[in-house]
Parts: sequence; structure tokens; C-alpha cells
Amino acid sequence: MLRRIIAAGSAAAGLVVAGALAPAVAAPTDPAPVKVLSVSATSVTLKPHHTVSIKVTAKLSRALVGEEEADVIVGPHEATGPDELGIDELTPTSVPTTLTTTFTVPDSVRPGLWDVEAAVFADSKAEDPSAYSDATFHVKLPTALKVDAGPEPAAVGESLTVTGTLTRYGQSTGRYASYSGRKVDVYFDPAGSAPRTKVGTATTDASGRFTRKVTARTTGVWSAEYAGSTYYAGVRSAGDTVAVVKKKTRLSVNASPEPVKKGAKVTVAGRLTHATSVRGTLHYTSYPHKTLTVWFDPAGPKGASQVAAVTTSSSGTYSVKRTQAVAGTWSVRFAATPSYAASAGKDAVAVTK
Repeated sequence: MLRRIIAAGSAAAGLVVAGALAPAVAAPTDPAPVKVLSVSATSVTLKPHHTVSIKVTAKLSRALVGEEEADVIVGPHEATGPDELGIDELTPTSVPTTLTTTFTVPDSVRPGLWDVEAAVFADSKAEDPSAYSDATFHVKLPTALKVDAGPEPAAVGESLTVTGTLTRYGQSTGRYASYSGRKVDVYFDPAGSAPRTKVGTATTDASGRFTRKVTARTTGVWSAEYAGSTYYAGVRSAGDTVAVVKKKTRLSVNASPEPVKKGAKVTVAGRLTHATSVRGTLHYTSYPHKTLTVWFDPAGPKGASQVAAVTTSSSGTYSVKRTQAVAGTWSVRFAATPSYAASAGKDAVAVTK
């Protein structure tokens, strides 16, 4: 329990809230006993070579009057001594029913669970409080998390590797070092309006590294998050955007003979191939057993119409014969699939008598 004697051993005792001093007013007759309804402090993460502030809020059942006073103290959980941050003394009449004050926290204080206590004293000479409440909060050391996803760009359906490193700040060394054996959640945020989703969890190794393999489906941002512990703060990495694209296809088209006699047969033939990757120099290979549509566009305003459908052979080739009555352009089209891009080709043929 908070007692006046604590202030004497505090590292920064007697911190007075700015503007707290004000003329006292007469106490009302037999005021109802004041109660400390609650007290709370914001958990904080220490910053190397910087100080941070802890905000403390205490709620009382009524405002203080007469000789009543309120003290707030912050210190390590179940400990007293030089690590205490001090006491704020809040004077009567200037204090409403909700008290707010701040404490400055140097980067050298011990991390972990801390206490915040609020007490009301009947007068300035009382050692024991007439009303009291306490709560706990955390003082944590910072962590850092980096993420890299690849390969970039990735093909639809390709295996994608999300790697990263988790480190933690050491007060004794003044630098960050690997943080092993920690669970890290991996997230994906697809390009567009969809929210990010958790895709899995990985555990850091002795070097603080983690790896998670996923399947590339669409372009988006990969990130990771560490939830934190009693002594170390949680952290979310910056995102790494990976473009996911379809593999390219090529479609050759040749209509022959050229020119062709009116009413004679013309052969439309060619080959469908697809790229084996989406990075570097692209190499193409046969794309067998795929359906192609064959179109003819006669010279003039009529426009193209589909005249046939054909399936590629095991080597990706195709061939179709049709009678040609008028000059025009033959075209062949391959529709896109979830993994491969669309492609098309055309060849014009003149007609002679």
C-alpha cells in the first residue's frame, strides 16, 4: 500500500503537476468519503537514447476538498527503491474527479510489469491513505522485424517464400540482436479492396530468421507481425509487394496458299507455346491440348466471325481447312487461363479468280 514514506526513497519524488497549486476552500460539512474508483497507465515501449512518457489516469468518486490530497506513484511490480519514477502530489480544489498526470521514463529503467497506485489522504500529515487503488502496466523493450518475399515477379501458382528476421534491443549492449524461438504471424494484403489476412505462422531460429512458403495467387503485400511478450514489444514489419503475373503465350498463324483461288481450300495452321517462367530471358515450350478458336474477317465492314475451334496437338501445333470465297484475314485466338495469358495471331489472304 502506498504510504508517504515512499516519497523519500523515490528517484524523482515530489513531482508536482503543473498548475496544481490553488487557494484552498472551506470543506463542506461532513463530505461523503472519497473513493478511488480506478487507476490506469498506458503501457510503453522504451526508445534507445530517448525518454518516453507514461500517462496515468485516476478516477475518484468526487473532487477533493479541504485538507484532502491525492498521490500517484509508478514503480516496478512488487518492488520499491531507486527504480521508482516518483510521486505526483495533487492538491485539493484543483483536482477534478478524473486525475491525469504523466511520468517521464528514461531508457535505462527495467522492463517488465509495473505498478501504478493512486491514494487519497485525509490531510497532509496522514501516512496511510483513506482510499486506494492500483493497477499494472508494461514497460517493454523495442523489437524490429524485417520481411522479404520472393521471387519477384512470381508466376501464378508458383511457390513463394516469405522470409524475415526478428531482433530485440538489449539495454546492456545498446544494440539489437537476434530473437530466437518466437512465433511470427505472416500476413497477405492483396492489391485492391480486400483486407489483409493471416496465412500462417513461423518460428524464428537461432539467428532470429523465419521462413514461410506459400503459393502465389495474386499481386499483393506480404508482411509479418510479432505479438510481443512481457518484456518485449510487439512489432509489425513493413510490407513487401510482390507482383504475381501470368506466364506469356505465343500463337503463330499462317494461312496458305497465298493468294488462293476463289472457292479453293485454305489451310490455317500454326503452333501455341508458353513461357516456362516470368523472370529473366523467357524460354518457350509447346502448349498441348488447348482449345483455340478460328475466326475469319472478310474485307469490308462486316467484321470477324468464328468459323471453327481446334485443339493443339502434343507438340502444340494445330491445323484447320476451310473454303475461301472472298479475300480477308484469318485469325486464331487462345483465351487466358488462371495461369497463362491470352494470345492471338492473324494472316491475310487474297483471292484470285
